[in-house]
Amino acid sequence: MSTRTNNPELSQAKILESAQSLFIERGFAGTSMSAIAKDSGVTQSMIHHYFGSKEELWQAVKKEAYDEYLAHQQQLIDLDNDDIDTFIEDSLRSRFTFFMENPRTARLLSWLQIMEDPTGMETGQEIGRQLLAKIRQAQADGQIRNDLEPESILSMSIALTTHWFQSRHYIENLTGASPEDRGTSDAAYLDAIIKVFVAGLKM
Repeated sequence: MSTRTNNPELSQAKILESAQSLFIERGFAGTSMSAIAKDSGVTQSMIHHYFGSKEELWQAVKKEAYDEYLAHQQQLIDLDNDDIDTFIEDSLRSRFTFFMENPRTARLLSWLQIMEDPTGMETGQEIGRQLLAKIRQAQADGQIRNDLEPESILSMSIALTTHWFQSRHYIENLTGASPEDRGTSDAAYLDAIIKVFVAGLKM
């Protein structure tokens, strides 16, 4: 158990760290405030003081994860050079790399899917609108096929990158691969989705 501290910012950081770890490990329903208090070394009363209820703490954990992810996505949009092929490849590669380097965020998204919990995702709506606008423009310019809904294209690009980290353990079990092989399998999968997705949008 962590040493208790009187530093408010450090205490809140410890609470968020412990809450994220436990929520990912046990889910929202399986995590108690007392368990978070024990793991973080911060009294339960102080957790309520800083974050309110368990639900409010859950929202804070999600926001912290979303903010980092969305900042990463906005940076990609801001650096776009208007070449759609390059943008699609960079988008897939960038999102894939983010989840590879932040596996806890990918696992948190898995819990949100299980819970069918969309709250907190509202902050990503503007980025989503920017991405959809770019897809529509590329279709209007004849750069990519226009017989698919822009929303479907965006959904597929997200699913191709996030699902890998949510189901990789199943693929490893199916193929007999070990966690030590992940660097190779990650690279092979990323190369495959870029080739298939980019080519598929040109048909």
